[in-house]
Amino acid sequence: MPGKKKGARAGGRSRSRVLYEITALVVILMIASGLVIFFFINGTLNRMMDKSIDKLVEEEAETIHTGLKYLAESLTEEIMSDIKQYSVEDTVQMLLTSIEEKKPSPVMEMANERLRKQVEEGVLGVRLNIAMALPMPPVIPEATILLSTDESLNYSPVPPEVLAAIEEASSGGEESAYFEGGIPALGLEEETLVSLYSMSKIDPMYRGFWGAHFVSMHEAVADINDFYDSERKRASLIVGLIVGCSVILVILITFFVLSMLIRRQITAPIDELSAAAEQVMEGDLDVEIEIRQGEEFEGLKRAFKEMVESFRKYIAKSVGEE
Repeated sequence: MPGKKKGARAGGRSRSRVLYEITALVVILMIASGLVIFFFINGTLNRMMDKSIDKLVEEEAETIHTGLKYLAESLTEEIMSDIKQYSVEDTVQMLLTSIEEKKPSPVMEMANERLRKQVEEGVLGVRLNIAMALPMPPVIPEATILLSTDESLNYSPVPPEVLAAIEEASSGGEESAYFEGGIPALGLEEETLVSLYSMSKIDPMYRGFWGAHFVSMHEAVADINDFYDSERKRASLIVGLIVGCSVILVILITFFVLSMLIRRQITAPIDELSAAAEQVMEGDLDVEIEIRQGEEFEGLKRAFKEMVESFRKYIAKSVGEE
């Protein structure tokens, strides 16, 4: 009897080791699958959030542009009323003299004062106002900034980014443009919205003259990013918990299912054969071996049963001969 217990324990340890090895393999596979699923879902969420951020920034920019468009029309009308105090000939001459001498005319000074006031009052977050003229050879050979609330920009070339936005607006496209990296040429390093307006819409005489409001979008974008960053972390935590709990649940279920299947399909039949083999070793050839149709060790059991029967016949024959 002690021998039987020792053999059974050794066999049990061996089979338990197999169970744990299989379970460990399943655990590794499930963890790897869980990580893949987590990063895939998390990546998808991040892409969706990035698109949402872009959409919100676009909507915020459109709201600001709508307000600025109304203000621009009012501002342009006020500037035009100032200009109409002078004759067309005087206005043209003052413009030519201003460009030649690179010094604002009285009319331009009045217009710039109105532009500056808007910046100082922080209307809709405007940081910079400029008035520009497109190329009009030979008077204006290239696109030039005629007026600016930043006097250092007066009579300097219009940056290519702004020219591209004007071309887009001229062809019937959007009259605003968002620059994530700002416009360094104008001293704007942060996220910037450019809201354009054509002066020719107020007076056809000023065809080729454009005004632009520059609004810092940094705070609005930062608020949106902060909100989505917190939501991103929260979503990542929830996804991680769901995937982690699912992996643990699957591992536990797999362990218990494997344990049950191994016990029923492998452990139990081997224990039966082991017990029968020990009985035979002790000289008991009357051992009964139950064979179930379709079980894993059906062939082995039949072979063992036939071997025992062969022993019986051999012993019976030997005794008969004696």
